[in-house]
Amino acid sequence: MQSDEIRVAAGAATPSIHQFGDKLRHPRTIAAFREFVAGMRHYRATGSTERLAATPLLSINLDLTTACDHACGHCVDDEVINTGPKYSGDNVLHTIDTLADRGLCSVILIGGGEPTLHPKFGDIVRHIKARGLELGLVTHGGHAHKIVKVAEEFQPTDWVRFSIDAATNETYQDIHFGQAGKKPRNTLAEILSNGRSIKDANPAIQLGYSYVVVPPGQEYHGRKLRDNIDEIPGAAANAREHGFTYLSLKPCLIKRELEGETLMYGVRPDEIAALTARIRDRIAAAEAVAGDVRIVQSQNLVALLAGRLDVLREQPAICYAGFLRQVVSPFSIVHCPAWRGDVRAQVGTKLGYADPQAAAATAAATVQNLLHFNATRTCADIACFYNSMNRSIEHVIESDMPVEELEPSTARDTFL
Repeated sequence: MQSDEIRVAAGAATPSIHQFGDKLRHPRTIAAFREFVAGMRHYRATGSTERLAATPLLSINLDLTTACDHACGHCVDDEVINTGPKYSGDNVLHTIDTLADRGLCSVILIGGGEPTLHPKFGDIVRHIKARGLELGLVTHGGHAHKIVKVAEEFQPTDWVRFSIDAATNETYQDIHFGQAGKKPRNTLAEILSNGRSIKDANPAIQLGYSYVVVPPGQEYHGRKLRDNIDEIPGAAANAREHGFTYLSLKPCLIKRELEGETLMYGVRPDEIAALTARIRDRIAAAEAVAGDVRIVQSQNLVALLAGRLDVLREQPAICYAGFLRQVVSPFSIVHCPAWRGDVRAQVGTKLGYADPQAAAATAAATVQNLLHFNATRTCADIACFYNSMNRSIEHVIESDMPVEELEPSTARDTFL
């Protein structure tokens, strides 16, 4: 059973933002995808990696900073938050230019830390758009005035997503500040109002209400995490009332030293069954009050609800996605967001794409890392968000279809 079949079994359609196979055949990406397929076939036939090293990144997660003034208890990047490494504005702009010249199509500003805290945030947004790149932004929403100042730069395929994770202020305060004993900086009402201000500044922006679904009994780094499942319907109502475009639901991941970002690791099947029944009930209630707000379930949440996390844990040996989408951060460059900051997935330093010579070295390192990483073994406990993408790529590589016959898709965007 493949990822798309999981969705059929669960009664959930694959949202366009997660149709990565289609995005690889977007009119802007299909030429690079054809060349990647040809390069992988050439490697399998000859052992030569030269053509693979020429593969351009199509999409990146760009961590502008490790600084963050929230303290979410479930944050999988908790170990790197506020630890010091920084990107200068010039280095970020040089990186964007180098990758755009090589064929980059989209950038997601994320973290790591809180992107809007970078002193050159506005300049970076303007530069990304000046280079003709699609732009996504993940933020806690507490500094929305900085986003409003550049809101006119965002096009209909661009988006902003607020990490909220609650429907009431009590839960919001506990998740974003209280679990770490940090003084609150924002109320939920302020964050929701900030979302409205961004939509008022540019109604074309796709505005997301991000919600990490935290089950009972979860602990992370000694903190007891707050169960927020019952507030899913309230989040949908908030999203509708305050002008959000969609509610993004994803399960809480726990990063473990050896296994990476795990989901339901060590939880008994009977406990999972009771949990998924409760989540399904709350999602159904959310759909009843959402109005025009789309409810988007992540690939791994759908697999969890279908009882088929095992499918997403069965990885091909080569993670093909790592050739096409990477994380560029003040710590290092890694080929997968699930391994942010982990040397096992590191393919370059933070300046690895700052100029063409550095980019060539990083591309060569990417090839060697991914060919020997063995995702089947290393990612065996990860319910991989990109499993379906990797399987579809492998299917194309192993087929006898000429790359010229790969047809362009009607995908809306190029974010991976």
